[in-house]
Amino acid sequence: MIRVAMQPAHAFLLWLAVGLIGMASMPAQDIPTRTLVEVGTGPALLIGVGDYDGSGSVFDPLPGIGKDLDAIEATIRKLGWTDVTVLRDPSQGELRAAVDRFGPKAQAASGASFFYYSGHGVLQDRLNYMIPARAQVRTRKHLPVYALPVEDVLAYLGDEGSGPALVFIDACRNNDLPADGKSGGSDLLLSRRAGLFIGFATAEGEISNASTAGSIYTRSLAQRLLTPGRSLDDIYAGIIADVERNTSGLARAIQPPEKQSALRFVLQMLPGGEADEVARLRAELDKVRREKDGMAALALVVPKVPAPAPLPSPPTLPAPQPSTNTPQPFTNTLGMKFVPVPGTKVLFSIWETRVQDYAAYAVAVSGVDGTWKDYEYEGHKQGPDHPVVNVSWEDAQAFCKWLSKKEGKTYRLPTDHEWSVAVGIGDRESADVSPSDKDGRIEGYPWGNQWPPPKESGNFGSIYRRTDPHVFTAPVGSYQVTRLGLYDLSGNAREWCDAFYQSGKEWRVLRGGCWVDCDPTVAEMEEDRRRVLDGGRMKFSALAKLRSSYRFYDAPASRKGDSGFRCVLEVGSGG
Repeated sequence: MIRVAMQPAHAFLLWLAVGLIGMASMPAQDIPTRTLVEVGTGPALLIGVGDYDGSGSVFDPLPGIGKDLDAIEATIRKLGWTDVTVLRDPSQGELRAAVDRFGPKAQAASGASFFYYSGHGVLQDRLNYMIPARAQVRTRKHLPVYALPVEDVLAYLGDEGSGPALVFIDACRNNDLPADGKSGGSDLLLSRRAGLFIGFATAEGEISNASTAGSIYTRSLAQRLLTPGRSLDDIYAGIIADVERNTSGLARAIQPPEKQSALRFVLQMLPGGEADEVARLRAELDKVRREKDGMAALALVVPKVPAPAPLPSPPTLPAPQPSTNTPQPFTNTLGMKFVPVPGTKVLFSIWETRVQDYAAYAVAVSGVDGTWKDYEYEGHKQGPDHPVVNVSWEDAQAFCKWLSKKEGKTYRLPTDHEWSVAVGIGDRESADVSPSDKDGRIEGYPWGNQWPPPKESGNFGSIYRRTDPHVFTAPVGSYQVTRLGLYDLSGNAREWCDAFYQSGKEWRVLRGGCWVDCDPTVAEMEEDRRRVLDGGRMKFSALAKLRSSYRFYDAPASRKGDSGFRCVLEVGSGG
């Protein structure tokens, strides 16, 4: 063995190393652990850009971006975010305006803010550029003119006194544009601010893989953020492992996600032992509701009238003959089956409008928006007998208008009150009261009062799978039928109704559970507990959302992967 004489400088380095090792062995100051429930939530801005077909664009379209947005939105709403803005295919001006609205709200929030971008990206001059829809970016000098850097978002975040901010960027960080400018590595100096956590789908100079089924990175992010009892750093380590494993066989290089964190505490998105905590909160909610049972009945609920004393039995009469005016079940030319619902003047379709029904309409009518077609979730596709989803209220109205003309009868969406009658609570609600004032007031579910939902009661969420095998939508009629002969009122797709949620607002009502509704999270249960203690009603957890009286609402032009519709047929229409 050759021995080397140690020079004075080497001796100093050895002394320094020994000192550092000694410091490392000293007890570290405890880092506090906080759950998202304790931290609270602030604003969330989710941006997805897939439309790059504009003239002059050198970027390919990204058809799976809509699925990425749907997955992330569903996840963060389960985690407790309520102030959520979703922006699809914005121009540069729309992108800038959205960031400038989000930034001050995030600065003023004490809870955690959330920013997500999915689309094309370019790294240049230490800036990570987000490419807006149809941007005419052809060379590097176009980036400051037509694109927007992530750093403009970060400039708003991490201020002293603001809550933490979580930022996730699912975009490439390479630069293949012609060299009319220079590119450089990004050290994201702004990200060093306290309270920031930034996750990138890939490393500097690398690409982010995407497909029509959505992004590998976003799929892992949406799933792993719902892991109970794990810190955000641990969750991200799992995301890195997922992405590297799932990109190892692709033609391009393995995709290596990165993160930068300046959080001053360990953040758990969901606390450990969630099932026990949910059970405790559910028991506490039940206790609070029982204590409030002595309060005066809500004016919205029709009081039950005591049954009168029985009368003497009448003499036996001949059996009545069936009335020719009694509505009878009906099947139309598309094979849609309708049954009468006592207490209404319509026949209800026994199931939600199917993919095959909507396909017949799309073939017959030119210009029908095609985002419903071939819609899938995490590789799970729809068949012709699944409920059509990703259709708006306006789309549903247009379908009913076409079907009415085709059949010579009057088809339409059910009113909010007709839906209540069909699900069995119409006699306890007033048809003259706004849906927003009846929202969630009556306890109970389409299958009864049992919780959790009994097996085969409906198609619910896939994160805490217990009652059904379907990750996405199920074929219509797969679950229990009601006494009136109706299917899927409990869950498959939410159903648009022909009703305003609130007077003076454009929002339309949706009713029924759906395939994304999961077991309640601790965050949802805590918020519902607070609302009940404050004299309000449950609103956020699945215990509330699956109630027969629960109402969802959305803009009439909104299209989402959980939203479909059911038709009704007016009695006597068309002769």
